[in-house]
Amino acid sequence: MELPTSEAVELLKKHPESGPVLDVTYNFLSNADLVKFAKYTPLDSVNEEMMKQAYEIVRKTAPTEAGDGKEAESDV
Repeated sequence: MELPTSEAVELLKKHPESGPVLDVTYNFLSNADLVKFAKYTPLDSVNEEMMKQAYEIVRKTAPTEAGDGKEAESDV
């Protein structure tokens, strides 16, 4: 997807299921933009936080086996 973070977040706002992860997704993408476009090298603590954010986004948006809309169980 070739969209600026601001446009991607605006598209996500149109989908109710993205609500629980909207803020964390914006934060994650903003940090990724710094790395990609500004050649920023984040601290180890920022890298760790971004990994946690990525897992949270996936965990909260992954479909469950039952398809009941509940969060998937985490193995992490």
